[in-house]
Amino acid sequence: MMKIKDLIVGAIATSSLIFTGCNNTNTQEKLKDCDDYVYTDSISKSHVYGYVTDGDGNALANVVVTTGKDTAITSEDGTYSFERCRAVNGRCVVKFENYEYFSVIRTANIEEGEARVDAILMPQDIKEGVTDITRFKNSQGATIKVGKMTVSIPANSLVYESDGSAFNGSVYASTYYLNPNSENFVKEMPGGDMSGVTENGKNVILLSYGMVEVTLKDSADRKLQLKDGAESTMSFPSPEGIAAHDQIPLWYFDEEKGTWIEEGVATKNGDVYTGNVKHFSWHNCDLPNLRADVCGRVTTKSGKPVAGVLVTISQTSAYTDISS
Repeated sequence: MMKIKDLIVGAIATSSLIFTGCNNTNTQEKLKDCDDYVYTDSISKSHVYGYVTDGDGNALANVVVTTGKDTAITSEDGTYSFERCRAVNGRCVVKFENYEYFSVIRTANIEEGEARVDAILMPQDIKEGVTDITRFKNSQGATIKVGKMTVSIPANSLVYESDGSAFNGSVYASTYYLNPNSENFVKEMPGGDMSGVTENGKNVILLSYGMVEVTLKDSADRKLQLKDGAESTMSFPSPEGIAAHDQIPLWYFDEEKGTWIEEGVATKNGDVYTGNVKHFSWHNCDLPNLRADVCGRVTTKSGKPVAGVLVTISQTSAYTDISS
């Protein structure tokens, strides 16, 4: 058991690390030895609650919050709660939606019959990391840019998402790029623990090199999607402070499973990683890593446990519970 240095944030955190699972010397061999992903879906009678804010920390009212078949609306102070939740592999899965913001799905482990699931929603207008709504004709296609992040949409490649029927007309596109170095990265990203499933079904933890969500609609606000056989080229800027690689796997966020699924690869070209995707949702450029369990306590100076403290390690986080 290895102790980490104390962390003082209004309280003192004394933590220890427990490393389990893969233990080979070669990283790829280690990933082969990781646990297979087994999908389970159930309803958990657990108290689920949380807070929804915008990127500036302001409470958001009237956000539709969904878990399984249950729906709630956030109050004026941005809060919501459920007495049960949809649980996938022991984690509750909660979706947050408001027509003025990018939707997001968050997951959290259920601990002692409850889970806290917070969310930050980003508006679909001009803001750091968000494009203005771009208009273009499906017959012409377009390249959407957010800083060095680009999304290329081929001509005549879009259909209606609901039934795959043909679409002809103007496209209204919003794109949100989430920089892994962003202060609010952990709270804004979909999911919450960077859990992923490789192409060969291994359960891993990811290190993100950047995420992007693309929302496409027609003039009547109906969602559009890439048709079968069409692909979009995405270029992710190489983030500062994270080691470069020749190739990095691409992943998309599976809203049903509440986890990232490997699909494709991005190749480094100058200061960007470029790859193709077959549908629009949240996409992520990630390296898979070995899983590790981190155990610890957050206490006051007198040794009293403190619940509700957000603890972040790299790109994952969790709230402390009431256990001693």
